[in-house]
Amino acid sequence: MDAISLDTINHLLDRYDNEEALLEDQSKLISHYPELYNLSTRDDFDILTEYELNTLNYLILFVSMTCADFLNKMPYFDLRQFEEIEDRLWGEFQDKRWSTKTAFDHYFTISQQEELLAIIEDTLTIVPDDTENITSVGKEVILITIVALIFTYDQLNG
Repeated sequence: MDAISLDTINHLLDRYDNEEALLEDQSKLISHYPELYNLSTRDDFDILTEYELNTLNYLILFVSMTCADFLNKMPYFDLRQFEEIEDRLWGEFQDKRWSTKTAFDHYFTISQQEELLAIIEDTLTIVPDDTENITSVGKEVILITIVALIFTYDQLNG
């Protein structure tokens, strides 16, 4: 899949200022890929706080619908391929003992989706004063999950 432009990303960010639009897209994602939207119910996400789970769900929705907006259709998704990519990313992350920042730096060099990754990085690192912090473990889990999703979409929709 070609690089998603900042204009496409900003269009969706603006759209999600309207909660009704966000809920409409959430419903669309659930109807197309219930297994994707239900990722956060897996046992390995029990370590996430409620705020982190909400952040994960928002980013799954945001990445999926940004790709849909870019492609002018819902992107193809395959849970098995996603899980294979996720396992590979976790192995690499743990084997190399990366920090979240080092992992982001690496993903920026190997992915065409720099603008999308920048939004994910900002979401995980820039915390407004009125919200909870995301724990370091939460950042790792969300990072690997969302990068695996981006890589899956890239491979299946190229």
